[in-house]
Amino acid sequence: MGVKNLIILIFCLICVHSTPLDDYVNTPDPHYKYELLKSYKMPGFNLYVLNLTSQKWLDETIVSNPIWWHFLSITIPNNLTKPDAGFILIDGGNNRANRIPEPEDDEVKLTSLFALSTGSVAADLRQIPNQPTLFKADPTKTERTEDQVIAWTWKTFIENPEDPSILLRLPMTKAVVRAMDTITEFAKKQSKANVQKFMIAGASKRGWTTWTTAAVDKRVFAAAPIVMDMLSLNQNFHNHFRSLGGWTFAFNSYYVLNITAKVDGYGIFALQQVVDPISYFDRYKDKKIMVVVTSGDEFFLGDDTKTFWTNLISATNGTALLHRVPNAEHSCTGHEISIFLNLQSMFLSVYEKQNLPLVRWKMPNNRTHGIIKAFVDLKSERKPTSVKVYFAKTLDSKRRDFRLIIADPNDPSKTIPHPVVWMTADILRINEETDRINYEAAFLIPFDHWLGFFIQFSFPGLEDSILQVTTETNIVPEYYPFEDCTYDSCYGKLV
Repeated sequence: MGVKNLIILIFCLICVHSTPLDDYVNTPDPHYKYELLKSYKMPGFNLYVLNLTSQKWLDETIVSNPIWWHFLSITIPNNLTKPDAGFILIDGGNNRANRIPEPEDDEVKLTSLFALSTGSVAADLRQIPNQPTLFKADPTKTERTEDQVIAWTWKTFIENPEDPSILLRLPMTKAVVRAMDTITEFAKKQSKANVQKFMIAGASKRGWTTWTTAAVDKRVFAAAPIVMDMLSLNQNFHNHFRSLGGWTFAFNSYYVLNITAKVDGYGIFALQQVVDPISYFDRYKDKKIMVVVTSGDEFFLGDDTKTFWTNLISATNGTALLHRVPNAEHSCTGHEISIFLNLQSMFLSVYEKQNLPLVRWKMPNNRTHGIIKAFVDLKSERKPTSVKVYFAKTLDSKRRDFRLIIADPNDPSKTIPHPVVWMTADILRINEETDRINYEAAFLIPFDHWLGFFIQFSFPGLEDSILQVTTETNIVPEYYPFEDCTYDSCYGKLV
């Protein structure tokens, strides 16, 4: 084969693998710019608040705010021991903010703490997505935020799958990529930093953006998508329906636009090809990924991971980690610091090329017991200092429902507490061998409710940190309480 033909072949292979997400992110945008708004000299670090204009998304005939701008708060520690690495918290916020971020803001404090404890540059990137947004084609003329924005873009795409530019995940991802560009350039001017690689993290829809950013940018060496494990959309939609007999109230933005009635349509499968992380698993080979989820998430199921975890382990050469936070809901309120400390431990391990814990498990349930058999491979040179079993029972036999918040049965527009409490159980059987430690947890399968359980491992990390990982959640009995839906019958109800 001649050189010319080889070049053509390589070019074609690249083109075939390119997706609309790649094309959007990689298209130069003349609107990109940034400016320094304010700087703070703090004990041990300097904080710089920038106004970042990341792009123009669509135009004024489609959306009210096509120019996307963000507050980007960059912390550079005085003791910069890792000048080539950075961390980005992908954050929310409002593009009508009436004040710039300050050192005492919660998210800024967390990223500054991260910078100080790791000796790296860390940043809080806000207004992902830019919101509120008004779509000119929306007959309700609603100024949409959060899931309302995403739902409208899904609706529009499902109706016309030939135009993926409407999908909000595209500009959300591009904004993070532009933030990486900005941090590298700006930090180099202010210090000895030369940031060439990043760990990124974000929660919920920012967690989804964490997945997609890791897929499109090779500078991402580690990623922590938080409370976003609803990969394999169509399959998990059906598991959701069979578990709850409808849809969680948290899906209201999608429900009112009739998207739940279209989960089996061509549009959803076309959507998956563009934004579902499972479409990008082949790109996570060299990424270190920790999936952070909660036990009481009102958006997602406790075992969403079963649709993709084995494939993710294979895609990441066995390095992907799972961390389920007990007794937390979707917002992770009260657990922010513990989650960040876990991310700090992961960052240090990956940066220093330390082996991550190698934990494997299976769930060989039988007719009488739900079982998790796990082992820690000692070849990873990581031995846990603490191992716990967490379990919880659903409050009744009606739904396979571990949410901490549910819709009020008398008024689905309101919510009420649903106190599914996770407790520890001293039931673990341990057997240590030369090259591994085996663990087994078993519970009797209940007949009047569902029971979920998982095993949590705490490993010593670098610089006195602790790295916590868990198994997947085993939910027994293994049947679903509701019949599955198909096509229009999936419209359902909110619960």
